[in-house]
Amino acid sequence: MAQLLQTLHPEVNDTLLLSLILVNLACSLELVITRTVKWNFLLIFLWLPVLGLFQLPYVNIAFDHILTVLRIIGTTRVCSAVRSD
Repeated sequence: MAQLLQTLHPEVNDTLLLSLILVNLACSLELVITRTVKWNFLLIFLWLPVLGLFQLPYVNIAFDHILTVLRIIGTTRVCSAVRSD
Protein backbone atom coordinates (compact mmCIF):
# COMPACT_ATOMS: atom_id res chain seq x y z
CA MET A 1 0.00 0.00 0.00
CA ALA A 2 2.89 2.34 0.77
CA GLN A 3 4.38 1.78 -2.68
CA LEU A 4 1.04 2.54 -4.32
CA LEU A 5 0.70 5.76 -2.37
CA GLN A 6 4.28 6.73 -3.15
CA THR A 7 3.73 6.22 -6.88
CA LEU A 8 0.58 8.33 -6.74
CA HIS A 9 2.16 11.10 -4.65
CA PRO A 10 5.98 10.97 -4.89
CA GLU A 11 8.06 13.25 -2.72
CA VAL A 12 10.50 15.69 -4.27
CA ASN A 13 13.31 14.02 -2.33
CA ASP A 14 12.43 10.68 -3.97
CA THR A 15 12.95 12.15 -7.44
CA LEU A 16 16.18 13.81 -6.28
CA LEU A 17 17.50 10.49 -4.98
CA LEU A 18 16.41 8.67 -8.13
CA SER A 19 18.17 11.15 -10.39
CA LEU A 20 21.27 11.05 -8.16
CA ILE A 21 21.37 7.26 -8.41
CA LEU A 22 20.93 7.38 -12.19
CA VAL A 23 23.75 9.88 -12.59
CA ASN A 24 25.99 7.79 -10.33
CA LEU A 25 25.22 4.67 -12.35
CA ALA A 26 25.99 6.49 -15.59
CA CYS A 27 29.25 7.83 -14.17
CA SER A 28 30.31 4.49 -12.73
CA LEU A 29 30.79 3.21 -16.26
CA GLU A 30 33.76 5.54 -16.54
CA LEU A 31 36.86 4.88 -14.50
CA VAL A 32 37.67 8.50 -13.71
CA ILE A 33 36.37 9.54 -10.28
CA THR A 34 36.61 13.26 -11.03
CA ARG A 35 33.80 13.00 -13.57
CA THR A 36 31.52 11.45 -10.97
CA VAL A 37 32.24 14.25 -8.52
CA LYS A 38 31.74 16.88 -11.24
CA TRP A 39 28.38 15.43 -12.31
CA ASN A 40 27.22 15.12 -8.69
CA PHE A 41 27.98 18.79 -8.06
CA LEU A 42 26.28 19.77 -11.32
CA LEU A 43 23.22 17.72 -10.42
CA ILE A 44 22.99 19.25 -6.96
CA PHE A 45 23.38 22.77 -8.35
CA LEU A 46 20.62 22.07 -10.87
CA TRP A 47 18.30 20.67 -8.20
CA LEU A 48 18.73 23.55 -5.72
CA PRO A 49 16.51 26.01 -7.67
CA VAL A 50 13.90 23.29 -8.23
CA LEU A 51 13.79 22.48 -4.52
CA GLY A 52 13.56 26.20 -3.74
CA LEU A 53 10.70 26.57 -6.23
CA PHE A 54 8.71 23.86 -4.48
CA GLN A 55 9.01 25.78 -1.20
CA LEU A 56 6.94 28.70 -2.57
CA PRO A 57 3.36 28.80 -1.21
CA TYR A 58 1.57 29.31 -4.56
CA VAL A 59 3.35 26.41 -6.22
CA ASN A 60 1.89 24.13 -3.56
CA ILE A 61 -1.66 24.93 -4.69
CA ALA A 62 -0.87 24.25 -8.35
CA PHE A 63 1.08 21.15 -7.37
CA ASP A 64 -1.96 19.76 -5.52
CA HIS A 65 -4.11 20.15 -8.65
CA ILE A 66 -1.47 18.50 -10.83
CA LEU A 67 -1.18 15.61 -8.36
CA THR A 68 -4.96 15.19 -8.38
CA VAL A 69 -4.91 14.82 -12.17
CA LEU A 70 -1.98 12.39 -11.97
CA ARG A 71 -3.77 10.37 -9.29
CA ILE A 72 -6.87 10.10 -11.51
CA ILE A 73 -4.73 9.00 -14.44
CA GLY A 74 -2.75 6.63 -12.21
CA THR A 75 -5.84 4.75 -11.10
CA THR A 76 -6.98 3.87 -14.63
CA ARG A 77 -6.89 0.29 -15.85
CA VAL A 78 -3.87 0.90 -18.08
CA CYS A 79 -1.75 2.37 -15.29
CA SER A 80 -2.80 -0.33 -12.84
CA ALA A 81 -1.78 -2.97 -15.41
CA VAL A 82 1.61 -1.29 -15.81
CA ARG A 83 2.01 -1.09 -12.03
CA SER A 84 1.19 -4.76 -11.61
CA ASP A 85 4.04 -5.71 -13.95
